Amino acid sequence: MPGWLKTWLVAAAIVGGGVLLVTSLALFALLAAIVLFPALIWAWLTGRLKWKTDVIEGTARRVEEEVPVLSPFTEEEKTRLAETLVWVVEYRDEFSIDENRDSYERCAYNVAVCFSAQDAQAEANRRGERFRPGWAGFDVLGPVSPLAEFRDDGHPRNVLRVILGQLASGSREPIRLRD
Repeated sequence: MPGWLKTWLVAAAIVGGGVLLVTSLALFALLAAIVLFPALIWAWLTGRLKWKTDVIEGTARRVEEEVPVLSPFTEEEKTRLAETLVWVVEYRDEFSIDENRDSYERCAYNVAVCFSAQDAQAEANRRGERFRPGWAGFDVLGPVSPLAEFRDDGHPRNVLRVILGQLASGSREPIRLRD
């Protein structure tokens, strides 16, 4: 093939590519002018499209947790809780994280609160197998002070209020935190 023909073919390919690029950009602009811009303007006029985002300040909570606004404890309630001792039934799980059985990952959470050691033992037995190191099961902790045990947000928010309610009514039924 002669050199001048190769040059003309390369030039024609470059010009043809440029024409296709300009044509596709023009068609995109036409499509945007006919469809996209009127749709955006309509959404903005009807209030479906907002240019400003709303920022909600606060702390994140789990979706299924309904958090009531609680008043602070009175001095009398704090004193009553400080004088009360409870036994906590805890689910514990220890499992090996590598080939060495002396290396454990630990997981634990409270499942019930009881007002006597006998009730706590019965609740732990009712729930299933007792805890033994290296395995999973239920264990009894106590006696502990409710104010010391339930001060973080890892528990239902009204545990201390329920304990106070049961103390006021004289009921000594176990308080089930999780089933």
